[in-house]
Amino acid sequence: MSPYIIFFLFSILIRIVHFKFSGFDSFFCCDVSRYLDGSKNIIDSNYNLINDLFITAPFYPYFLAFLRKINEPNLINLIVFTQIIISSSGTIFIMKISEKIFNSTIISNLSGLIYSIYPTTLFYTHMVGQETLFQFFFIVSCYYFYKFYNKNKTKYLIAFSVFISLAILTKTIANLVFILMIISLIIFSKKKIYNSLIIILVILLVTFPYGFYNLKKNRFYVLSSTGSGLFFSMSHNDNIYNFLVEINSLGELKNKETINFYPQSYFNESLKYMSLKEKERYWFNEGMEWINDHPIKFIKMKIYNFFHFLFPGVNINHYSFSKWLISFTIALPLYFGAYISILKCLKSNFRKHLIIISTFGGMGIFSTFLMPVDRFIYITLEPILIVYFAHFIKELLFKNSYGFINQKNY
Repeated sequence: MSPYIIFFLFSILIRIVHFKFSGFDSFFCCDVSRYLDGSKNIIDSNYNLINDLFITAPFYPYFLAFLRKINEPNLINLIVFTQIIISSSGTIFIMKISEKIFNSTIISNLSGLIYSIYPTTLFYTHMVGQETLFQFFFIVSCYYFYKFYNKNKTKYLIAFSVFISLAILTKTIANLVFILMIISLIIFSKKKIYNSLIIILVILLVTFPYGFYNLKKNRFYVLSSTGSGLFFSMSHNDNIYNFLVEINSLGELKNKETINFYPQSYFNESLKYMSLKEKERYWFNEGMEWINDHPIKFIKMKIYNFFHFLFPGVNINHYSFSKWLISFTIALPLYFGAYISILKCLKSNFRKHLIIISTFGGMGIFSTFLMPVDRFIYITLEPILIVYFAHFIKELLFKNSYGFINQKNY
């Protein structure tokens, strides 16, 4: 039996066990009611996914609406089953990416094993949320990135662009990561103008129906969703500063009103009478005003954000010591080994590792200059770190570059 099938089935088994015994139900994650309500509205022929704060990215609500059509009485079980299959399919593509980068079945199999059991790849699988679908689209787009990089065939560039588009339609954070990925692909490809036009054309074609609908319905053309102004304001206000930088313990956090890190304007009644464009502009200006008024706080928070992005584990101030220790202990080997592997690989042949450069750079910029959101890192950066951690283990066990017996230019 093919190793891909073996690890695919193994991933399904591990995810079923996690679902049954993890203690986290399918409603633990964020924005559950918004996705479920949106899918119900779609079934009822109300396709407008706008709310008071932003326009929701469409793919996941439409995905849920499709599952409702199949079997609404057992919707949650169907969501869990489908997402377990999708997440497990990601294992196959992680293995293929490893093989494309390192040309090693050992590293490929190690990647499949680690991805199958690593906690953050399991955590969101059975939950109602965008994370599982986004991670799958992201991983598949990375695979076709390498297919195009190696073969330079237009069909792989189109496939890359299609899966980028699906990721964008699922979650807006795709934009920054994929911008760097697209730039790097264009810079190091031969037909720069042609390839640029292909990527732009495919993304516009795939995202056009939703964008045009919102332009007609809400007078706002969007690739995926709005909310960048709100998120910018959420990332730059006294509440989030206190939540991230000044809070020394969870107990202290509970005794303050900083548990809600929305800006004060979030509760402003006058915003109800603004259009979505006006709200976005208002929130962005509000965030800029806070930066101008608090330059020292801004710098301190960006330094905190950067180091939180670099280092593994949850925030020790926001979780009990035991939970922080567990998360740190699990993630430390992955980050440590992957970082060593990445540095060695970039030194020998950085062009072959443009995905990790783009992903690390995109999420680093996002986490530092906006807000560090752990689950965004889990679904983008960590799957790629797993590939490099597998390379680290292989080199360590077989005493190649880390055992100083011989060097390989990966």
